[in-house]
Amino acid sequence: MKKKLLSLFLVVLLLMSGCGFNAQGARTPDAQSQTTQGQTNDLGIQQQSQVGQQRPDDYNRIDQPGQAAGMRHGGQVGQTGQTDGMNQTGLTAQSQNTKQSGQTGQVHDMEGRHQTQTTALQNEPIQPDGDIYVPLRDSENVDHNNPQQGISGQAAQGGQVTGQTGTAPEPAGRKLVATANKPKNIIVLIGDGLGMGQMEVARLFEHGKEGYLFMQTMPHVALSQTYSADNFVTDSAAAGTALATAKKTNNTMLGITPDGNELDSILDVLQMAGKKVGFVSTNTATDATPAAYYASVRTRAGQDEIARQLFEKDIDVILGGGREFFTPERQNGVNLIEKFKEKGYSFVTNKTELNAAKGDKLLGLFNETFMNYKIDRDELNSQEPTLTEMTAKTLEFLNKGNQGFFAMIEGARIDHAAHAADFASIWKETIEFDDAVKFAVDWAKKDGNTLVVALSDHETMGITASEPMNIAKLKAIPVTPEYMVRDLSWDEGANRYTSESVKNIFSKYADITLTDTEVDQFNQRILDNQGKRVPTFRIGWEIGTIIADYYNAGAMNTKVRSLSPTGGHSGNMVPIFASGVGAETFNGVFDNTEVPKVIAQLAGVNLETIKVFVNEKRVRFAVQPLIQNNRTLVPIREVSEALGAEVKWNQATKTVTLLKGDTTVTLTIGQNKALRNGQTLTLETPAQVIGGRTLLPLRFISEAFGATVDWNQATKVVSIKQ
Repeated sequence: MKKKLLSLFLVVLLLMSGCGFNAQGARTPDAQSQTTQGQTNDLGIQQQSQVGQQRPDDYNRIDQPGQAAGMRHGGQVGQTGQTDGMNQTGLTAQSQNTKQSGQTGQVHDMEGRHQTQTTALQNEPIQPDGDIYVPLRDSENVDHNNPQQGISGQAAQGGQVTGQTGTAPEPAGRKLVATANKPKNIIVLIGDGLGMGQMEVARLFEHGKEGYLFMQTMPHVALSQTYSADNFVTDSAAAGTALATAKKTNNTMLGITPDGNELDSILDVLQMAGKKVGFVSTNTATDATPAAYYASVRTRAGQDEIARQLFEKDIDVILGGGREFFTPERQNGVNLIEKFKEKGYSFVTNKTELNAAKGDKLLGLFNETFMNYKIDRDELNSQEPTLTEMTAKTLEFLNKGNQGFFAMIEGARIDHAAHAADFASIWKETIEFDDAVKFAVDWAKKDGNTLVVALSDHETMGITASEPMNIAKLKAIPVTPEYMVRDLSWDEGANRYTSESVKNIFSKYADITLTDTEVDQFNQRILDNQGKRVPTFRIGWEIGTIIADYYNAGAMNTKVRSLSPTGGHSGNMVPIFASGVGAETFNGVFDNTEVPKVIAQLAGVNLETIKVFVNEKRVRFAVQPLIQNNRTLVPIREVSEALGAEVKWNQATKTVTLLKGDTTVTLTIGQNKALRNGQTLTLETPAQVIGGRTLLPLRFISEAFGATVDWNQATKVVSIKQ
């Protein structure tokens, strides 16, 4: 009998393995919520992590490119299980030959809300909420050794992964076949550096072991892989580019492919589709994550150039720090802030001005550099708005358009706090981000036509809620390590901080008594290879690490951080939470490039845009160019003006006249005939009006003025030279 039972048990295990089951374990009754590989946590999120190495990501670093590697994971379906306190029923599935059927289950969250979950299984379409979908990805059809479907096999050497640094291989994509409901508005919130560990620390510190962050109550949950084109650990530039453009690039690069081709972002294409667009960041407005949505540069460190590119865009709301990059001192005598005002932007610098702001376009720069940490604001008597206040004003401004809007909201300083192993600030910054997510979700519920996606770009420092961590002592720390540096006294002759001042800050702010040996070690670590003092934020890293070590908080050790070009990023997967219209598409394990692809599909736009360059300068359009009858149609005004022609429009006769020198071209909407200096020309595709703009065959416009036109099918780039 025992042998029969054992055999039956093995058969069940094999069936579960073959069907892609995820064994969900119940929450352990002790104080620690334990999860191991192959199990899911209380919210059904599989805990599988890969830790890598990279470079200091933020703080205006010029990074060195490494190499990339990764592996696609097929979606998995969880077993039925019980979770203590949540009474959560998971999902079941059955296998028969190659066809699988799904069942629905009820999830009771903390508020008693009922949520129906439906499994999307291979080969059989399902119909949740009246919309027809098919499985988002068939993992069995992905060849992990095929560079077109995943990352090709590459050899790791010395912590780096060797491979090509040209065009990054595309991960196998999710295909959303149909949806009856398209969100009018899209809000993407990014917690920079936010991993599962950061969330767990914030949850424990804020709500206790039985509490929840608001994000964890959102109905749809997924995970995201984050590798870049040239390293298995990403920086924020490559991660931001993936989340914004759906393309992998090398670390430090923004808005371009590894071989330098310019990319358009989801913000760009939604703006061309008529939506209002805006972003918020507690970092500089020109830092990696926000810049990925509007800039194209080879290095994220060039924030002066990024500010100039931001000015060239017509983004409706811009809120963040980094005022210094817009000043005449950084812009060759040009005051970009005044230029923004001339374009009709309201300009604000503090919370009071933000609350009173009116108009159609808004620029808010609340600090010369980064915005202040939440934990330091009272000590600094800061007049900066909170992330939630900036989110509220952004939605107020963007909601004025008839076509909807796209907003990106970044809680940037979670990452900065994690670099310093500053657990008190990880807690505070994550809670501030969580508050902004709640505001956005509540707003979206009232609106009824909005998608909200809250996610992370990468994890920082391998943060964990370690068992011996002294939560009470860490919560009691009143300021950031960077703030503590203010109280240190530098002895120029000895090239070190005085022992008294070092001991004082640890005693005053962290209730720690350092020995003379520990003070000496600290003073050694804050000098670079040339014996010079490192920047203030790096001194803060050392202070934070000492405090974290003293109170047994789980974080990457200083040796690994020092060897990491990103300053401590990891390759761990990060969470995605979604609610609202189209949120049900966010399930399973994503690649980060799939996020904007799904958003684009839901919104009905195409991220693969046609790019036009006139004399090597990019021409940007209010509406997207399109291909019709094998001809590229572009908005006539932008290209004509780039060629030096004047454009005149006659509303009564629906005619367009182009004037350049002694050349006059006249054409009529809907007709395939045009006149060039009185001579009749034939257009293979007639002029037409789309989105309030007149579109003409590009080759006709260019050749009418004697320009040469080249088309690159692979990159969808048109080059016009005169």
